[in-house]
Amino acid sequence: MVQDWLLAAAPDVQQARWEWSEGGLTFLRCGELLTAIRLPGDLVRTAAASSDPTEVGTYLAEVLDGPVIASRGRYYPLVLPSAGVAWQHPDAECLARGTWLGVPPVTETNCQNPLGYWAVPMRRPGELCDANAVLHLVQLAQHRLSGQEAGDGN
Repeated sequence: MVQDWLLAAAPDVQQARWEWSEGGLTFLRCGELLTAIRLPGDLVRTAAASSDPTEVGTYLAEVLDGPVIASRGRYYPLVLPSAGVAWQHPDAECLARGTWLGVPPVTETNCQNPLGYWAVPMRRPGELCDANAVLHLVQLAQHRLSGQEAGDGN
């Protein structure tokens, strides 16, 4: 079960279950079971060529093929902890070992939730995004942004 797998990264499983039962976020440790790459929302929306949260979620599901949390205007694809060792990109930070990630209940997929939601839900325990796919998304967005900027002066 996905919830149980995620809770293995919680410092206090009972507290985490309670926080989720109340509809809130719980904080999971990054760096052992999973980590996340923090992506600015405008970067993701540029790559997806849409500002509609449902369309962005569909796009992310197709290109990342793994779970993504959306919270406070940012997107957090979940990746293997080993991604943090080699990841270096100025526009997208990989959350290092020892940092914490606010994670909504696994059933929270409502994009209207101000705390956060699963833009792409985790389908199976241990299913994570490929960090190379995340990097490709960032590079695509940068390419699109540079094209727009170049076209602004004409």
